[in-house]
Amino acid sequence: TASERSMVRKYIVDSVCYWADEYHMDGFRFDIASLIDTVTINEIMTAVHRKHPNVIFYGEGWDMKTELTKPGVRLAVQTNSAMVPGFGFFSDTIRDLLRGTTFESTAPGFVAGAVVPKEALEACFMGMPSWAAQPNQCVNYASCHDNTTLFDRIALTAPDAPVESRIRMNNLAAAFYMLPQGVPGVMNGLSTADFLWNIQCNVILQLAEKGPCVIVGRNADYILKDRPDALHTFIFADMAFRADRIVRLYGESDKSPEARLNEKDKRRRVNYQHYTGRTWGQSQNYHICLNSGVLGIDQCVDIIVGAVENSKK
Repeated sequence: TASERSMVRKYIVDSVCYWADEYHMDGFRFDIASLIDTVTINEIMTAVHRKHPNVIFYGEGWDMKTELTKPGVRLAVQTNSAMVPGFGFFSDTIRDLLRGTTFESTAPGFVAGAVVPKEALEACFMGMPSWAAQPNQCVNYASCHDNTTLFDRIALTAPDAPVESRIRMNNLAAAFYMLPQGVPGVMNGLSTADFLWNIQCNVILQLAEKGPCVIVGRNADYILKDRPDALHTFIFADMAFRADRIVRLYGESDKSPEARLNEKDKRRRVNYQHYTGRTWGQSQNYHICLNSGVLGIDQCVDIIVGAVENSKK
C-alpha cells in the first residue's frame, strides 16, 4: 500500500474519516493491517476518535515480509503492537493452540486432545500472548476464514469422536475465546449458522434424553445416529404431489411452487452435507424410507407407529 508515502497516508486517513462521518461505522477491520505502517494507523485512530471516540480498530497483523519505499518504517505487525496502542490484532496464537495450525488441516489442537504448552494457554487466557502489549489489543477467536470452520476442523482432527464429544470440544473452544482477557471475536470466530447448529444439537440431544419425542428435519438423524433407540425415517414424494400439497394445505402461491421446492431442497442438501458430511436423502442414512405420494400420509403414519411399537417388544 506504500502508506509511508505522505499522499497515500493522507488518502487512507481521509477515507476512513469520511466513512465514519457519512456511514456512521462503529468499527474498522484492516485486512491486512501489517501492510500499513504504524504512523498511519495511529493517525487514522486519532483523526476518527476526535468525532467518534468509541469507534474500534483491529485487523490482521501477520508479518508479510513487505518491502518498503522508505527506511526506518515500522509496519503494524503483531510484534509492533506497543507502537499502535488501542489497535487490536487477531490472535492466531490462541486460534492455533485451540484448533491446531491452519496450515495442517488434520493437526489437532487442545480441544481435540493435543498436548500444548500450558504456559502459552495461560498467557492467552490473560490476553497476553508473547506479541501483545495490552490485553485490549488481543482479539481472541477460534475460526474466521481460516480454511475450515471450527466444527469442520474438529471433525477433521477427531473423525471417530461421536457428535456429543465434538459439540463439547466446540463449546470448550468457545468458552476459551469468549471468557479470557482481551476482545472476543465471536461473530468472526464462529458464524451465526454454526452457533445455531450448536444450539440445535444440544436441544435435540436433551430432548432425546428426556424421553420419547418426534423431531422433524434439523439433521436429527445424524445428531442421534449413536442412539440405538432412535428410529430414522425419510419421507419423500414426487414433485407433482409435493407442489399440490403446499398449495392446497399451506396457502403457497400456485405460481411456480416447484421452483420454491427446488430451492428449499437445495438449501437442505447443502446444510446437511456441510454439517454431516453425508448426502441428504440417501437411504443408507435411515432405517425407513417411505413414498408418501404412493402410500398416502395416513399409511406412512401407521407404518412408522408400527415400527416404533415393534421395536419395544
